Amino acid sequence: MAKEVIEVEGKVVESLSNATFRVELTDEAYKGHTIIAHVSGKVRMNYIRILPGDHVTIEMTPYDLTKGRITYRHKAQRPKPQEAQDVPEAEASVAAPEVAEDSMTDGNEENTSIE
Repeated sequence: MAKEVIEVEGKVVESLSNATFRVELTDEAYKGHTIIAHVSGKVRMNYIRILPGDHVTIEMTPYDLTKGRITYRHKAQRPKPQEAQDVPEAEASVAAPEVAEDSMTDGNEENTSIE
């Protein structure tokens, strides 16, 4: 008797208590359905955070299509940070405050400036 699971993809809509989430399915066959899904043991053991808006892979049993298990969190497509060449020089570097040479004495020396 083999395990019969249905793997679908979805988007986390809401975070509920006890590591459960409301997920809207985005797969073609189940598009628009909303289910309750809990985090699988491997995801929980590796401290993978799941937030609303994340795209996840869910396993569902054919016996109850309203519940599922989140088995994978897909990496988000984030924009790349701007390179230093694109940023103007005034914003790219922060200059250290300039200190006058006269104020850099250690206190034991007398001021020998001619006035």
